Amino acid sequence: MGQSVVAVDIGNSFIKAAVLTDVLTPLDLHDTPVVTFKSEDIGNAQWLDFLGSCPVETQWFLASVNQSCLDCVVQWLDSQTTPIKRTILNHQHLPLDFSAVDVDQVGVDRLLSALGAMGARENPFPVVVVDIGTAVTIDAVTAEGAFLGGVIMPGIYLSSIALANYTDRLPEVEVNISDLQGLPQAIGTCTQDAIKGGLVWGLIGAIEAVVKQQQKILGPGAHLIVDGADSDLVSNLPFDVSTMDHLCLRGIIHVAQNVLD
Repeated sequence: MGQSVVAVDIGNSFIKAAVLTDVLTPLDLHDTPVVTFKSEDIGNAQWLDFLGSCPVETQWFLASVNQSCLDCVVQWLDSQTTPIKRTILNHQHLPLDFSAVDVDQVGVDRLLSALGAMGARENPFPVVVVDIGTAVTIDAVTAEGAFLGGVIMPGIYLSSIALANYTDRLPEVEVNISDLQGLPQAIGTCTQDAIKGGLVWGLIGAIEAVVKQQQKILGPGAHLIVDGADSDLVSNLPFDVSTMDHLCLRGIIHVAQNVLD
């Protein structure tokens, strides 16, 4: 039997987890269910059902940008009758070059997403990694595996909340960026449509502008890899784009494979 692993990506809003019964086999997340939790789900029936498929000797690999949520997961792990092996990842676990950045001040999720994108390449080439979540990150990685840094900006959800909270009459507008089912009009005929168009087209424009600047450094051969966006949004970016889900989880699994191989 192969080495089983639970990979856990603890973000600002959600926990994503995947169980791999043999982490050393070639990775295909399409065949591996990824389950999403909130912090209040830790230890509940859904959480326990998900973990019921884990062999006894399963090792956990965790990465987090949410310390309080990580503490809850660790507390649950420590409360189990059978000790559970765990590794909380940081930059020292990653086979990337961080000499260009102050790596202690860079979120491990960005580093792991970069590794997840790099690990999927058949041939070495520079990449721009875009991860669209609560925050949007756009990071540059050279063909040699040097993480150069990037930008962080509010995601659509945060921008919508800011408009609602810091104006008198603008409503909060919900936009599901992973399932847009067509892009909003750039000329909205009511306030809600105008906000929705501004949020979506503003994000597209911001990504385009940043990627163009990063490509000046990486070179025109830099490839764009996007996680978390609907295909309609991606198709409006004027670049050669690949979409790839769960980049951070892919990076965690890549580290687990290196550790256990």
